Amino acid sequence: MLHLERKEDLIGVCIDIEHMCWKNPGLARVVDQAAEQGDPYAVEILKEAARHTFSLGDAVVQQLHFAERPVFRVGAWGSAIVKSNLHFQFFQELFTEKYDNVEVLIAREDAAMGACRIAQARLTAAA
Repeated sequence: MLHLERKEDLIGVCIDIEHMCWKNPGLARVVDQAAEQGDPYAVEILKEAARHTFSLGDAVVQQLHFAERPVFRVGAWGSAIVKSNLHFQFFQELFTEKYDNVEVLIAREDAAMGACRIAQARLTAAA
């Protein structure tokens, strides 16, 4: 699908990702399609990606004490997780296994808007 013939070609794609103006080769879509077809390596890649994403989100939950609320929400952003049913499912499972009071969803707005809403709510509450 990516027209790569040698492992060195894939290494070249990985090196290009480090640059600001790289052309997205669509690796997330390739991995997702392979996982949907049952490829165990692709499934493990999505699980590992979900673990990393969960780790970041969980750090925020802990730092902001969200888990102390009766119910709290965690939103997923970004095309890799949002466009992959499996990636999102694994991410969601990690949160629901750890927290009984979490609602995991795909965000309807971007992260910046969510941050603005939280800030506005805190300012309103402080006034």
